[in-house]
Amino acid sequence: MHTEINECDSNPCHPNATCIDEFRTYSCKCLDGFYDSDCETGPVSDGSIRLVSGRSANEGFVEIYHDGQWGSICRDRWDFKAGIVACRQLGYANASTVDCCSTAIPRLGPYWFPNLQCSGSESNIKSCPQFSWGNASSSTLCTRDTAYPATVRCLALNECSSNPCPFNATCVDGIARYICECPNGLYGPNCAEGPVQNGAIRLVNEYPQHANDHTLGNVEIYHINSWGSICDANVTLADGLVICRQLGFPGVIKAFHTPAFGHSRYVRTWLTNINCIGNETTITQCSSTYGWGNPTLCDEHDQISVQCQGL
Repeated sequence: MHTEINECDSNPCHPNATCIDEFRTYSCKCLDGFYDSDCETGPVSDGSIRLVSGRSANEGFVEIYHDGQWGSICRDRWDFKAGIVACRQLGYANASTVDCCSTAIPRLGPYWFPNLQCSGSESNIKSCPQFSWGNASSSTLCTRDTAYPATVRCLALNECSSNPCPFNATCVDGIARYICECPNGLYGPNCAEGPVQNGAIRLVNEYPQHANDHTLGNVEIYHINSWGSICDANVTLADGLVICRQLGFPGVIKAFHTPAFGHSRYVRTWLTNINCIGNETTITQCSSTYGWGNPTLCDEHDQISVQCQGL
């Protein structure tokens, strides 16, 4: 006697999907708003749009989500006004062109909207006049030369227009982000720390058990508006003595050729292979084999740290 096995008994689908038992196999149907092969991505709502396969985040094929799947928009009736609306829906300031992707080719999946018309003032594609869901793939207008997906290149918002940086910092606009550049000598997330001079040093300790001990830490040095590490696989007590002296401590207990108090991935290494005699008052008075900003021979595990004698 043959007993039919329910292929869904083992719960093979993601929690965001419904398992459908089939003969000797199963299929997973994503719940509303979830998509991709494993149904992990989402949720999104009907009418959500995205740009795919562009050279940057602000351009590409325009896809719109409907009936549990992403579909393309047929290029027929797709014009600059529609592109403006798409860009506005995505949070961009405007559109620059709707012919951004000259290599556009027919795409799999449904083509929504056989009669999409927008005035350019709408907040989203669904608000365009005569909007209605429909598979344009069956339209004769989408089976000839116009059977290509709509594309657009959007103009990004100026992320600095809202003055997000502190008054003493310069805002540098980027795509969907901004950077606050601190003036000389100031640093920190709000440019509120400082001012410091080039060549200033500090000890950075990432371990909670040493949080109140200011005599030890990884050594950082300030140069050209940013903090960086000092790299030296052969750091000596003489090097450590100068570092501790510059910080106001009477002496050094130990100098480490590793970042012994945390493994931060430093953006830059400012000095490599310092050579102190021990009577210098600042680290910049010591010679350096490779000078400023030449970390070529530096391994990230050779960033130095020290333990100084307490006051």
